[in-house]
Amino acid sequence: MRQTRQPDPLMTIDDLAAYLNVSVETVRGWRAHRQGPPAFKVAGSLRWRLTEVDAWLDGTRQAGEVK
Repeated sequence: MRQTRQPDPLMTIDDLAAYLNVSVETVRGWRAHRQGPPAFKVAGSLRWRLTEVDAWLDGTRQAGEVK
């Protein structure tokens, strides 16, 4: 039996800020300084994959700071 893979939820900048409990301006600042979780564009709008955000969080927890 073949299993279908569930799509990884995509987050908007507002979703990401709420998920991380930071302001949208903080997320924009991270982007401007090439920090924060990796993002990509869909139809010209930034999106984040939940699994990549969680992996980034795990990495910052180990490093002890935001990168």
